[in-house]
Amino acid sequence: MTNDPRHIENRNRLNTITLLALATSVWDTLGRTSFAFSAPIGNHTLWMMERELDLEIIGEDPGEILMSICKVFIDDFGYASEIEISSDREGHFQVKVKDYEGLLFIRMLLSSGIERPFLDPIMNACQAMLRQMEYRMHQDLQIWDEGNGIIINFTEV
Repeated sequence: MTNDPRHIENRNRLNTITLLALATSVWDTLGRTSFAFSAPIGNHTLWMMERELDLEIIGEDPGEILMSICKVFIDDFGYASEIEISSDREGHFQVKVKDYEGLLFIRMLLSSGIERPFLDPIMNACQAMLRQMEYRMHQDLQIWDEGNGIIINFTEV
């Protein structure tokens, strides 16, 4: 494999096209049921973070634990400049991701007809952790233009 910048860029484009086509096909076939794929993606992402990036899940406060996960996305992946976790009521968490590296891909998913993006790694990893803590949550992702990012809401079922 070559490290030629042109090859790297073309490989990344090809991977994006492949993932976008797969996501669109899944959504076209399953609609909102596509979120069934979010759970294993989140579980695998969380597993990798714990094993390879030394993510330690300590404590019982879901907001603090979600922040630990989000810190890995900032520090180890460079996915955002800032991530803020808040909770304005019982059974609800909001994750605001500023300067999100995956924003273009989320926009591509939306413009491809996927009404509710289900392939976001931050959303899926946070959802996996909430499941491990025995929270049953619906997730919703929206574009946050002012922050050049996304807002993810988790609401208890």
